[in-house]
Amino acid sequence: MTPSGTRPWEVFDRHTGAYDRWFAAHPRVYAEEVALLRRMLPPFSHGVEIGVGTGRMALPLGISLGLEPSLAMGRMAHRRGMEVLRGVAEHLPFCGASFDLVLMATAISFFHDVPAAFAEVMRVLVPGGSLLLAFIDREGELGRRYAAERRTSMFFGDARFSTEAEVRAMLEGAGFLIAVMEGLECGYVACRAEKRG
Repeated sequence: MTPSGTRPWEVFDRHTGAYDRWFAAHPRVYAEEVALLRRMLPPFSHGVEIGVGTGRMALPLGISLGLEPSLAMGRMAHRRGMEVLRGVAEHLPFCGASFDLVLMATAISFFHDVPAAFAEVMRVLVPGGSLLLAFIDREGELGRRYAAERRTSMFFGDARFSTEAEVRAMLEGAGFLIAVMEGLECGYVACRAEKRG
């Protein structure tokens, strides 16, 4: 829960259709984001997306399990063929060393406690496993635009964007080794971070 007592996923419960239609309305941007993640995707056998939304990022990357706090979004991902559990990133409902890949695609902007979420990812990854992370850079074009639209935005009113340096520091603070970090011109950044074996 956020400090104010609100649940950031409630807006996604109310506007699941609008969220999902964005991908159909912006096919080129969506394809670029998936392609960036696919370039960084390591071989894996058991992956999960934390904050899976409607499954739009996990499925093209071959991930069929997701965790999602929004019931409506999880239902849509399930209809697309995903197995979806309900939960939040700061308290993952998985045993330690359960996955060799964890995906988080733009979800950290809505987490209550990003360092706690990264610590949980570290716990559930096997040694040598990878976190594939995408986020909106606060200093990039998208981050500045979404910040300017915060008061009128359906989705970004409560979002907290981070810079590349801040994300790097949080990952390293959790014990991750950053293998690669690169972004699109718009400020959509992807990173693969590894749990040391």
